[in-house]
Order: sequence, then structure tokens, then C-alpha cells
Amino acid sequence: SDFTIIGYSGSVAEKYATENNVNFLNLDKLPKKTEEAYLDESSFTMPNVKPDTTVKDVLSSLEKCSVLATITDKDGDSLADTDRVGTGCIVETILGSFTIVINGDGSGTITTTDYFQVKSSLVGNITLEGASLHAADADRNGTVNSVDYIQIKSYLVGNIDLFD
Repeated sequence: SDFTIIGYSGSVAEKYATENNVNFLNLDKLPKKTEEAYLDESSFTMPNVKPDTTVKDVLSSLEKCSVLATITDKDGDSLADTDRVGTGCIVETILGSFTIVINGDGSGTITTTDYFQVKSSLVGNITLEGASLHAADADRNGTVNSVDYIQIKSYLVGNIDLFD
């Protein structure tokens, strides 16, 4: 009863699951790159989460696509439904573990700390790695540079929306 077959609509996998009364996760129904609940299987990240999103919001988005999940903070501690998720939180699904990445953020809300963190990495005072590196790449071009620094600053003063 805990077994799930993962596959595409119309596949042999779906046919087998249907004929044998086995749970089936239809990959066709997973969130697309433009959707907030998108799970990037190449980087094992969840890169479209917006600031101030709660655990309940993320779980609800995934459930709409028939993906059941649990979420912990970056240290593996449980979170309440009303807790905010931040970059580094882990989403455990049947597809694997995905790290939440909030564009421009390191904690769940974009603040001056995030801005200064990117600045510190640019001048060589700190090295950003993993989810923090993904989050600092505000323009999503694969590199953290002065453009990201300026975009986060512009977001903080209300000139741009990083999540349009």
C-alpha cells in the first residue's frame, strides 16, 4: 500500500499501476517551470518559492499535483504548517529531496542581510554554496555578480519585483 509507480500518462507504467491497483504518480501533472511548486529534478531544488511562503502553502501547491511531501528546516527539524519556509529548507517527496530556493533570499524574507551577503561574496569575504548560491543568483543566469547585487537592492527599495 506504500508503493507508488512514477511515470507518464498512457505509459506501460500507468497501465500496470491501474491493472494492479497500485498508486501512480503522473509526471505529466507535475508543476511546470513557471509554477511556484516546480520541482527541478536536475538540481534537486524547488526554485520558484516566493518570500513569506508558509509550509502549508508549499504543501498545498504540491498536493494539487498529487505530490505528497514533508518539509524540514535546513537542520532537519520539523516545521509547523504556519512556519515560513526559507532557502535551505528541505522538501521530501517520493521523487527525492528538494532544497527550497527563494530568489535573492537566505531566510524566508528578503532583507538587507541578503543584500550584504551577496556583496560580501562579490568582494571575496564569504563563499556562497548550495542553496545560498542559487538564491543569490537573483537574475537566474547561473552566476552571482553585480547585477544580482543591484537587483536585490532594487527589490528592497521597491523598484523591481524579483518574482514577476
